Amino acid sequence: MSTLEIRLEAFVKTCVGIDPAHDLLHVKRVVGSAKAFAAEEEEPARQDVLIAASWLHDVIRREKDGGMRAPSSVHSASLAAEFLREYQLLDDADIERVYHAIAAHSYTAGIPPETIEAKILHDADRIDALGAIGIARCMIVGGRFGAALYHEGEPIPEARDIDDRKFIVDHFYNRLFTLEDTFLTKAGSREAAHRTRYMRAYIEELEREMPETRLS
Repeated sequence: MSTLEIRLEAFVKTCVGIDPAHDLLHVKRVVGSAKAFAAEEEEPARQDVLIAASWLHDVIRREKDGGMRAPSSVHSASLAAEFLREYQLLDDADIERVYHAIAAHSYTAGIPPETIEAKILHDADRIDALGAIGIARCMIVGGRFGAALYHEGEPIPEARDIDDRKFIVDHFYNRLFTLEDTFLTKAGSREAAHRTRYMRAYIEELEREMPETRLS
């Protein structure tokens, strides 16, 4: 691990909370994915910018129902820039690129990723919502907000309205199954397709195991 990453990890450890869906392990997975995705892109990323943005992308988080969920990525970008500038870890131009990458990585912020580093971070963070890891994180978040696993009368939402605040399975249909088409990098898109297939197979098996299905 480079000296820069050692400094970044030490700082991140002072920022992450107790939410296991957005903990230090999540940050490390995002860093690993960012490095892997960058290796396959034709346009070279500035490595220090990408590494800094990946490590610092979640230094400020708010609950989804806390009323200020959307600007969390912007606040994280501001804190990251302040940290990098205070300790002179990057020059001003690179800090601006870090700021943009972090601010733009969030779905709810609505900021289009314009640099290669921003596009890679966008995908590296998003891929962690898919596959086996994504399923586990979805269950953690849903449980924390008191959501039931599924709707008893209609487990798979077809005729009824989707409500992923009440039912965890609904989040697959409201959000997770739609992510595959939003990736911006070649490697990210390929991995997203693989993980989405896995999640669809999981939901099929879950439906098979539901008592409502077996008894119908």
